[in-house]
This record gives sequence, structure tokens and C-alpha cells, in this order.
Amino acid sequence: MKPAILITGPPGIGKTTVCLRVCELLRERGHRPDGFLTEEIRGARGQRVGFTMASLDGSRSGSLATEHGGSGPRVGKYTVTMREWEPIALPALDSALAGSSEVLVMDEIGKMELFSTGFVDRMRRLLHSKGTPLLATIALNGGGLIAEAKQMPGVTLLTITHENRNSIAQDIVDQLLSGVSPAHTGETPQAPVALGKGLGKGGYSGVGQPRRSRWKPVAKSAG
Repeated sequence: MKPAILITGPPGIGKTTVCLRVCELLRERGHRPDGFLTEEIRGARGQRVGFTMASLDGSRSGSLATEHGGSGPRVGKYTVTMREWEPIALPALDSALAGSSEVLVMDEIGKMELFSTGFVDRMRRLLHSKGTPLLATIALNGGGLIAEAKQMPGVTLLTITHENRNSIAQDIVDQLLSGVSPAHTGETPQAPVALGKGLGKGGYSGVGQPRRSRWKPVAKSAG
């Protein structure tokens, strides 16, 4: 079973920035992450007017949502532009399901993405199979797959905070690479590294065993 790590937190806390840093660290260690990230679009006065999605290899990009109207489902003031972002996200998920991805990094599992039945179906299968090491951002609140994913057995759920957002990436990388096979790495496999290992008073004694910590894992609710 490969690692599946979900990171959550309020909007603007730095979830996408953590994903970018994780990708940088993976590349520095000779690995190629697959997936996609989202970014805010800002207007002339600095106001947010929408979101874009881009593949990690830079080959594809498009609108995720815009406040400028058009047809499509709506989340608040934004229209979700599914025809533009599905051709970016779905092939990345298909590649991971086929076992062609070394590590999958994706941003995000959110209310906008949940309008796509293709996205929900693929994401659910990925989380159940755990066949590819996965890092995904996930909305802090929401039902459907957002709530379901947080409750899945074997999923590690972490909250990004102002205190941990600049230091958490390295430990996530160590955990992700514990699930990369020797065929991918060309190295002798190492024992899985618990998130926060070696951080002393500020870390974990093991995944799922939080001490008083800057990591703030999210408690799983019964419902």
C-alpha cells in the first residue's frame, strides 16, 4: 500500500505553496512528480477573479473557474469551466491509475472539482487502491468525496498552519518516497519515514500518533 497524504487548511494558508516545494524537493532527489496545481487569477486591482489549472510538466493549462459568467456549474460567484480543466486533470489521474506515475501531486480535491463525475470516480479509485504515492490538497470543509476521502483507511490527513507551512514539505517527501519502488529509484529501498520523524518535541512519534506538535493532524469524525 503506497502513501496517500491529504493536506488541508483555510484558503490562503499555503497548501499550493507546500505542493510546489514538495515537487522541487522530489526533482532535487531525481524523481519526476506527475499531476496538476491550481493558482488564483488576479484582476487589475489585485482582486481574485478566477482560478487556473496547470499540469506539473507545463504542457497544459486552462481555466478552472471564472467570475466572468458563461455556462457551467457555479460555486459562489465563480463559474466552473469544466471543459478546460478536465483535459488537464483526468489524464493525470488515468496515468496514476495505470501505474505510469512515480508520484502524483494534485491540487485540489475541492467543491469545483466535485462537479466532474469523471474526476470523482477516478479520485475515489486512486484513494482506495493506493497504488501510486499521492499528495493532494483537500478543502477544509465540504461533503461528498471531500468528507469521504478524509475518512478512508490508510489516508494521512494533515492541516497546514502558519507554524508548519515552511517546514512540512521535507517530511512529506520522505513519506512519499517510502512508497516508491526500487525499480523507480534505482536505490535500495528504505524503511518508511514517519511524518515529523527526528523533530523531537515538535514532531510525531509515528504516523497517527501525534504528540503536542506543530503538525496538527485532523481528527477524523464519526460522521
